[in-house]
Amino acid sequence: MRDLRYLRGVTTLAYENERCIGCGNCILVCPHSVFARDGERKVRLADPDGCMECGACA
Repeated sequence: MRDLRYLRGVTTLAYENERCIGCGNCILVCPHSVFARDGERKVRLADPDGCMECGACA
């Protein structure tokens, strides 16, 4: 959903890579596809500016 933006560069989303267990639940619940797989297990922030800070990934 790269066409939906609220305010660029101001998201407070903080992704902690070392705490990721690779379950992928954040990918499933994110309505704006902010997360993506980085290889087989780890998840990465693919589009942080797309975050609407709904908190579903928490």
